[in-house]
Amino acid sequence: MNLCIFEDEASNKFFPLSLTRPVYELRIGLFTFEERIRLLCKTSTCFYYSRPQFKNVIRSCGKKIFSPTVPLKYCIFINGRILPSKHFIAKLQKIKNDTLFISNKELVGAVLTGSKIKLAFTQLFWQKRIAGAKKIFINEKTISSIWQIVKDNDVVIEQDRHFLKNSAHHSNTIFEGAHLLNQKNIYIGSRSIVYPSTVIDAQNGFVYIGNSVTIHSNCSIKGPCAILSGSTINSNAVIGPGTSIGPKSKIGGEVTHTIIQGYTNKQHEGFLGHSYIGSWCNIGAGSSNSDLKNNYGSVSVLLDRIEYNTHQQFVGLFMGDHSKAGIGTLFNTGTVVGIGVNVFGGGITPKYIPSFSWLNLRGTREKYKFDKFIKTARIVQKRRGITLSAAETSLLKKIAKVT
Repeated sequence: MNLCIFEDEASNKFFPLSLTRPVYELRIGLFTFEERIRLLCKTSTCFYYSRPQFKNVIRSCGKKIFSPTVPLKYCIFINGRILPSKHFIAKLQKIKNDTLFISNKELVGAVLTGSKIKLAFTQLFWQKRIAGAKKIFINEKTISSIWQIVKDNDVVIEQDRHFLKNSAHHSNTIFEGAHLLNQKNIYIGSRSIVYPSTVIDAQNGFVYIGNSVTIHSNCSIKGPCAILSGSTINSNAVIGPGTSIGPKSKIGGEVTHTIIQGYTNKQHEGFLGHSYIGSWCNIGAGSSNSDLKNNYGSVSVLLDRIEYNTHQQFVGLFMGDHSKAGIGTLFNTGTVVGIGVNVFGGGITPKYIPSFSWLNLRGTREKYKFDKFIKTARIVQKRRGITLSAAETSLLKKIAKVT
């Protein structure tokens, strides 16, 4: 079976995380959108269609780019921001004729054959039509914005447990004095450690702890919650429901209803709520964000200088990759921080900080010089045994030029 996961025009509402990756690489629940789709489709032949700036990065990861020159007789297309049901995937795989699947006026999937496959570039991805193709109207869950990811994360964590063969697996070291409440609702992977006086409370939701996770003493973890492989939870941390912590992150303080893409540090005291934080970020000691306005009203956010009313009461911080916040940084409700930002000096930030800003909260904002930024980025990634690729460097440089 040939599968193509595609990105559509909605990517602008996933800013700033979508600056450095296709939307289907964003995280929700236990997985990225892409990982979930591939788990359901169970195919090894997968192509990707995204915004042009990501082609070299995708290739550098060993993935296949979908293009008109690829000789295919049959292909299934799935929108990269869908949370597909097993029923929908099964239906797609049974279809043999040209068919489009529409949910709430959005194209969520398609099956194309022969010469119609090449029309995907001119008609399917942007016009959401293929001449002569049958249309089937269904009801499948799509995510339309970055704040919706945060809002729906707790539900998706619960749904994702069906991917686990044993949802109550405890292959690990759990020290005496650690308390697991409602153990049948807790999954702890191999080589993970839970130290004494920590409470993992799964009475109100599933708790997933991946492989090689370390949870130090006196932590409180409440489900639904996911802590992915290789992460560390520091002593006295409070991890609230609706939280997904991506791989190899180091987390302390209070974190609730928040998604961390991975490889990010927030090791000290401070509150992080109703937020989405990218990769390779660092949030300094005593830094916090607000996620509720004093008048309890709807929160608006500025995504790439376009204002959106989220129609949500709780919206925190959206921070792009490679951004850093010094000690005592205070983020207002609905703050958006681009990629490659260095904000320091203590105090309240503006609600929008453009990418590659060097912002002294007690002084002025300057452009973060790219050569200095990339030097730091390479040091940070090297500490985790990862090399910043030429394709990634080129992408970051292009973003810096247009910022």
